[in-house]
Amino acid sequence: MAHNRGKEVVDDEEYHSQPAPKASKWIFQKWRRQPKETSENASSSNPPEDKTEKIADDLEEIPQKKRNWAIPNEDSNKWSQDVVEFYNNGDAPFCYSIFFKDKKLDGDFWGTLLGYRCNGQLWPMHIEGWVTRMMHFRDARLRTNGPSGLRWTILPPEFRDLLILKESKFAAVYANGTHELYPPWWEVDYIYIPLCIRNVGDWYLVRINLQTMELVQYWPNKGYIKDYRSLIHFPTMDVLPIKFDWLLDEIQYWRKYDGVYIDKRDRHLKVHNANDDYAPKDGGDLGGDTGVLACMLMQHLVQNKNLNVDDDFKNKCMKYRRYMAEQYYNWRFIPRG
Repeated sequence: MAHNRGKEVVDDEEYHSQPAPKASKWIFQKWRRQPKETSENASSSNPPEDKTEKIADDLEEIPQKKRNWAIPNEDSNKWSQDVVEFYNNGDAPFCYSIFFKDKKLDGDFWGTLLGYRCNGQLWPMHIEGWVTRMMHFRDARLRTNGPSGLRWTILPPEFRDLLILKESKFAAVYANGTHELYPPWWEVDYIYIPLCIRNVGDWYLVRINLQTMELVQYWPNKGYIKDYRSLIHFPTMDVLPIKFDWLLDEIQYWRKYDGVYIDKRDRHLKVHNANDDYAPKDGGDLGGDTGVLACMLMQHLVQNKNLNVDDDFKNKCMKYRRYMAEQYYNWRFIPRG
């Protein structure tokens, strides 16, 4: 059984699905973290040759043919064949995707994600789904290829609220290894967190380097600097380092950490200046695409890939929206009960 569960599909362009015989068995067996396999067992799971995940720029146009669903069932042949068809003239008012569990994904959800509604301003739910998908990708790679190149974790948007507005013990589930999808922090070097600027609805990404205890902010808009204190510093960055240090104590991080030695006097998070390498060079506003850029950065940074934001970036964002939507839609399922 462990061999079959090691073959899960995260990107339909890169993996080949091995679904369970019945859709009712889809998730608890399919995604549960498994013990490390021996090299003999690992080789039998037939890992993909390419060690990096395909991204939107690597993919050709989605072929117009009968879809190979990740979790097929007796009703899937009646489903709309792609996400745009579902949005425009869907077979149902809403559907489900395993990345969102039992949440109903209706026209507002798909229309906003595709950029057709609400100026394309992504919701926390859209971002959380992408975080979940990326962590499933990491888990699949971990079990097929081992931990090499996977010393990172991406936390959902709610982590910020749990850490800052509640006690650190509520955020610890994402840091101590008790959540099957999120590795303990002493097994990673980098932590990525997508954050929302509540007043304007924009998104940005932060990366914490646990080896140096440095936090870098990836801004999509250089214009934030004039309102930095009100938009970013006081709501988040003024408190985050203190709470983060408390969380490290909560999970006994320094007792379990075996990386580069850090003097006790330097064991506190340092917030560095923003990295605006991925903001439009002309100083333009990305509008509703800030959330899309945050999702792009998650994928590119963990895979050490370059991201060009200058060459027709608006069109690139639209393609990435479709890519995200198709990834979600391909894992459509019918919940039990």
